[in-house]
Amino acid sequence: MAGFTTRMSNPSNTWGRTLQNLTGAVLLSILIAVHSRVSCQEVEDQAEEAIRSAERMLRGVPVFPPKEREYADYCLRAELEESQDGFKRVLAKYGPTARTFAGLGQCRLRLGDYEAAARSYGEAVKLSPADTQARVGYQKASRLLRIARAVRPWLSNRDKVLQLYELPNHRRGELLLVLSVKVANDSLNPFSDVRLTLFRKSPSAFRRLWRSRVLRDQRFEDANFADVQVTVFSTSYDRTPQIAVSEVHQGASWTPSHLDLFTLRGHRLTKTFELTSSFPVWIEDINRDGRYEIGNYYEIGRDMGHVKQPVWTDIYACRQGRYVLANRYFPSEFRHWSRDLPDLLQQYPRDTEIQSYLRYAEQIMRKPQNHKILSSYERSLRCPSR
Repeated sequence: MAGFTTRMSNPSNTWGRTLQNLTGAVLLSILIAVHSRVSCQEVEDQAEEAIRSAERMLRGVPVFPPKEREYADYCLRAELEESQDGFKRVLAKYGPTARTFAGLGQCRLRLGDYEAAARSYGEAVKLSPADTQARVGYQKASRLLRIARAVRPWLSNRDKVLQLYELPNHRRGELLLVLSVKVANDSLNPFSDVRLTLFRKSPSAFRRLWRSRVLRDQRFEDANFADVQVTVFSTSYDRTPQIAVSEVHQGASWTPSHLDLFTLRGHRLTKTFELTSSFPVWIEDINRDGRYEIGNYYEIGRDMGHVKQPVWTDIYACRQGRYVLANRYFPSEFRHWSRDLPDLLQQYPRDTEIQSYLRYAEQIMRKPQNHKILSSYERSLRCPSR
């Protein structure tokens, strides 16, 4: 009986241990499930923040070259490519989502890579068929891709379509503006032979109306560009389209840039203005009147090294249908020179150019209506558009 009693007590202990083990396993499973849910939520939060960061970067890339920015580092194409890399990193780390592909498509659309943009937007539509913005982006990229392929035979050999811009015009039908380049094996300055071509669109074909000469920065004969962009805007109340082509070189301590401005007249574009700059030319509506001003940068001072030279900005505005030097109309933009230049003159008291620019800035602020005196200063100073 003693042996039987012992045998009867063992099953009871076994069941207790089994129950304890089962309870522990259930609790462990619950803990693992909770931890997995927490981990998944953390990954989702990280992915959301990464996408938002890439989207913020893309929104920060301006349509127009900006004023009041770190002008030495500005290059629109480089910023768009950096935004594109941001979306690629999100895809590689967190996997495909409609938002990520849509952001990637927008970057590629602005870079003029219409085939890649159509693919990216297409993936976004597959992942989220109800996403209206993705569908609109896919339709736009696909349309521009078809147009780029259709106009290719009208361009020179080895020309690449860099940007397309549709210009609605009711009297002559829709016009198409094409910015084309040749691409060289130069990682810093890959673009050469920049041209604008104007087409008229019809439902069945394209007709070439006009083509520019090769656009150049006259300071650098046959030099290539790091970035080329076309911008379309209006400067007058009749809403006449103005077409600005900005070309940017990649330099060492500067970013030499050039701007060619064209106006649509009849069935062709007429060059009306050009401007050189030590850093990318900016376009901005300074006084919010619906008309855009254009500005450049260049170093002033004769007695100091390049690093210490202050960077002056001239402002050009559209007056009576053409761009002219218009510093006198924006006196507040020159107020800081009354502080900066006197300090510099203490170090270089014999620098006649600094003296001249200081007097000019003071005249702009004190007597902007005195056109005779200001014009006299402007004729004597180095205005790169002249």
